[in-house]
Amino acid sequence: MNNGNPIHWSFDYNTGANKPDYENELIDLINGYEIPSILVNKEIEHTGYSKHIYNILPNYWRGYAGRSKPDANLSIGTVSIEKIMDNDIWNYEVKYKNETSGEDLLLKFRTENTCYRTLLNEWHGKIRNSCQDAYSELNFIGKIISEDKVRICLNNIGITLEIPDKTLPLTCNWTLMDVIPLLSNQLIDNKQTLHFVLLEDLEQLRPINKIGFLNSIQSPCPLNGFYLYGKGLLPSYWWIDQQKTTVIVSNFFETYILKEIVGDQN
Repeated sequence: MNNGNPIHWSFDYNTGANKPDYENELIDLINGYEIPSILVNKEIEHTGYSKHIYNILPNYWRGYAGRSKPDANLSIGTVSIEKIMDNDIWNYEVKYKNETSGEDLLLKFRTENTCYRTLLNEWHGKIRNSCQDAYSELNFIGKIISEDKVRICLNNIGITLEIPDKTLPLTCNWTLMDVIPLLSNQLIDNKQTLHFVLLEDLEQLRPINKIGFLNSIQSPCPLNGFYLYGKGLLPSYWWIDQQKTTVIVSNFFETYILKEIVGDQN
């Protein structure tokens, strides 16, 4: 159902407590970054290296508006996803920085060179919080210990997580920037849903998840949309362009808008 949003209902957070001009700022950001042409052409294919940088937008403006000037930019931080190929294995580094909450997230992990970017041993994470919260820093290490078990050691406390269906690939939410574009033709052409096990932020196991085709839009630029639904997981919507680049990720609380692509630096 479309409720009049010129983009798509999955972006419509412009009601109630939201900032009144959220919709227009979102469109301006997309148009301003010229995603369909300039950014995508900056990435050099087949080099085995790239970094995608996204702006973080708050979907609900209450709690943010009082901390900034009325004409402040809507962005509250950035996410960078950097990857490099080494011996047919992808090495990922994810940096998430929220300037309003004070949260810094750093993740380092490896995956297979497959469409699902299946996780490999081992992965590391660090979370820092500069605001007054229950923690200031958390460190964790994760490892696959069998086909149906992973172990997370969080600040020296070990937890074993069981995977109900070991036949499904195990990946994490940050690889989906690559996974969904790689599977997009299959999802659109075959009109099917695909299932996998998700390790959210490499520490919370979401064993029952599916992705499927949502819709296509032409304005403000041509994009194909996909959904991610999972048990215990808030729904999210992923939008990719004609060059198979994820340009928008619409989560429940935040939306990520592609800002920059960095290609091979050699």
